[in-house]
Order: sequence, then C-alpha cells, then structure tokens
Amino acid sequence: MAISIQNAAEIQNALRSFNYWWQGVQPATKIKFRRHVFASVWQTISQDNLNRAALLVGPRRVGKTTLLLQLVEQLLATGVPATQIMYVSLDHPLLRDVTLEAIVKAYVEAAESDPAQTVYLLLDEIHYAKDWSTWLKLFVDFRRNLRIVATGSASFAVQTQGNESAAGRFVTLRMPPLLFPEYLALREVEPPARVAIPTLDEFFAMTDRDRANFAARCEPLQAHMQRYLLVGGFPEAAAIAEMEKAQRLLREDVLDAVIKRDLVSFFALRTVTDAENLFLYLCLKSGGIVSVQELCSAMELTKVTVNNLLAVLEQAGLIFRLAPLDLSGKKHLKARYKYYTADASLRCSVLLRSSSIFSDARETGIVAETAAMAHLMAAFHHRASAIGYWRDALTQKEVDAVVQLPEELLPLEIKYRDAATIEKNSGLHVFAQNPAVRHAVLVTKSGGDFSATNLPAAQPVVALKIPLFLFLYILGNMRTS
Repeated sequence: MAISIQNAAEIQNALRSFNYWWQGVQPATKIKFRRHVFASVWQTISQDNLNRAALLVGPRRVGKTTLLLQLVEQLLATGVPATQIMYVSLDHPLLRDVTLEAIVKAYVEAAESDPAQTVYLLLDEIHYAKDWSTWLKLFVDFRRNLRIVATGSASFAVQTQGNESAAGRFVTLRMPPLLFPEYLALREVEPPARVAIPTLDEFFAMTDRDRANFAARCEPLQAHMQRYLLVGGFPEAAAIAEMEKAQRLLREDVLDAVIKRDLVSFFALRTVTDAENLFLYLCLKSGGIVSVQELCSAMELTKVTVNNLLAVLEQAGLIFRLAPLDLSGKKHLKARYKYYTADASLRCSVLLRSSSIFSDARETGIVAETAAMAHLMAAFHHRASAIGYWRDALTQKEVDAVVQLPEELLPLEIKYRDAATIEKNSGLHVFAQNPAVRHAVLVTKSGGDFSATNLPAAQPVVALKIPLFLFLYILGNMRTS
C-alpha cells in the first residue's frame, strides 16, 4: 500500500519556505548582475495582451533560479504585493507527485493572496511537475490573471512532453552559458568608458581609425579572456578564484548532474557509461566533423544508439551542432555534422585543461573555435534562417561557419594564430565568390588584427579581421539586442 506524504499542510509549509518575502523578508540573490535574457523575460510577463507563459530553457547551473529570484526583486520594487508572487522549485521531493493545480491552490491558502488580481507564478524545474504540460495549457487558456515563468534544465523533456498539449502557449527563451560580456559583468570588470558597442554589421562600415580607437579602448578586456575560456561559462564556477575548484564544480554540478541524473530520469538510460564516453569523445573533437559510422565502430554501438545519444546530449544543452550548408537546397540523408561542446569551459574542465593549453596551438585553436561558435549561435539564432558550415565536395575547401541571413550569406573563419591571413585559394576566398556574399569575417589571435580589406570577387566583398576577444565581446553584446 502506497503511503502519501503530500498533504495540504505540508505543501503550504514548503511554499512558505520558498517564498519568505510573504513574511516581509526581502529576497537577496548572491549574484547581482543580470543575464542578458532577463530583459526578454521581464518584457514577456509585463505585456498585458500577450497570453503566453515564458519558458526559460538552458543547461544546468547557468543561473535560471537566480534569474527567477531577480524577477521577484523586480516585481516587489515595482509595487507588486509580495503575496501575489509565488516561486516554487518543482524538483523538491515533496512536490514531484503533486499537480500544479494542487500547488496553486495551496499557495492561495498559504499566502492569503487575492486570486482575482494578477498572480505571478515562477515555476523552477517545471519538467519535474506531474502532468505539467496539461496544467500549463489550462492555466494559459482559462486563468488569464496568471503570469507564468517556467524554467527547464532538461530542454528535451520540455520539448517532448510539451509538444502537443502546450504548443503555442509559451514563449521559449534560451539561456546559454555565460557570454564573454556577462562573464566580465559577473567578475565586476569595468566596461570600456564612453564606448558604445556597435553590432558586427556596423564594424564593416567603420573607418580603420574608428576601429583602431574602439580596439584600443577595449584592449584591457583581453587579459580576462583566457580565464573565461577555462572556467567562465557558468556563474558559480566563474566566481571561484581557484581554477581547480572551479573546474571541479563544473564537472560535478553540471556534467555529473546532467548525465547521471537528468539523462537517467528522463530517458531511462540503463547505463550512463556510453553517454559519458561519447561526451568525452566530443570534447576531444570539439569543432570536428563527426562520422556516426566511425563512432559506431569505435564505441561498439548501433547507429540508432549513437544517434539517440547525440540527440540526448544536444537536448540536454551539453553540445550543439552545425549542419553542412548546401546552397543548392538539396537535403542530404547522410549529412555529417560538426559538433561543439556548449561552452569552452565544459571541455576544459572535463579534459583537465589548465592555462598551459595556451602554449599549444592546436588546443588553443579548438577552444577558440568552440567559444566563437557559441557566441555566433547566441547572436544570430533569431536573425538567421540557418547557421552551418560549408565544404566543397570536389576540392574539400571549407569555411568554419556560414550565417544565412535574409539579405546575404556571411562566411566566418577562425584562425587563432599570429599573422593570420585570408589566403588566395582558401575556403573563405573561394566561398566569397558567391554573389550572395557581401561581407566575410576572419577571427584571429592578435589584438592588433582589427581591419577591413576587400576580397577580389565579382562584386566587392569586405572582409573583417577581428581578434577573438573583441569578437566575443561584440557578439556577446549583440545577444542583448
């Protein structure tokens, strides 16, 4: 006979513990700076005519819970009564088998809130709630006084369970690992004084003098880039002074929690060994083109199993991929993807990489490309119809990434080394002959590499050379807009 430990009184006690501001205690978050996505979440719940829940999706430990508590601070500061705000962490053992309806009912009684007025529900780890998608649908459709923000660490669980019943009822907002400007804000590094941050597009039209002035003012930021690449993607780890402790935290709190807890819970994996081995392989090969057939042979797994594990790791927010970009419009059934770890610091922590890697050209190149691609995806995923890589089947010439925008194709190459140039017969030079290309980007190592040149093509193509630290800073700020 099953024993029920959930009753109204216990649920109410748990809610009072979570929502201490009902007793007049002000919330105090450890991290004061706000992630870029905060403004989008605030805008979503502030619109009276937008009948949608905001769904905040990202890997573990990127700061989703902190953002919810910052929302509480902001709501209280704007005059919302404390009892009209409810935060709940749905992975609490007492609440996992309780429906959202029962939790809301317990909240109204515990907080003595006014159900006729606007109520703000902040639902952390929503994928743990019983029948969450059904209740979310009902809340959005029939409880118009509710403003809902929900977070999900396991985006795959949200997508799979919520696809049909909750479709069209929430605005999905991505929360990636910390971008370089966010890391600087977390570390309380002062931004360059009196410097407006143009978008990447605007730099193409600048004069060399203006670009040089901008680079000179931002030059102090370069000293912080190496540490960012090693441990900077996750707030708690980034705030730790000792590198070894920060990397251990990443391995234990991010990787172990996702692979050994989330993947088992939501996909019923009988063993996590294969997922761990595959992630380790992708860390070693970050930025490389992955052959599923080779993986099958190396890991002694079936193609179905390997593809499922790749999908699981991607949906868990541990990796992302670039597809080959075929401008002919044809679909390739045997497309080979380039895979990257979600953040350079994840790779460095798993492989126990320290600052010594920056004397290894190959290792540094992998870390630099991983960080550049993560920022590229964050800055352009709303604007671009596709972001992929290009490889010519005949010559095997390649471009690291191509952003397919409505008005043009933007190719990008990462050469993190001294004296990097665009060689005459390089993949970037060849791709620039496409009439849809008007601009190109070469990401380099040297802080002095910030200039524009014209590539020979049927129509003028402006190629921008830009050092990695400026590329990360500029694209990280583009994410804000």
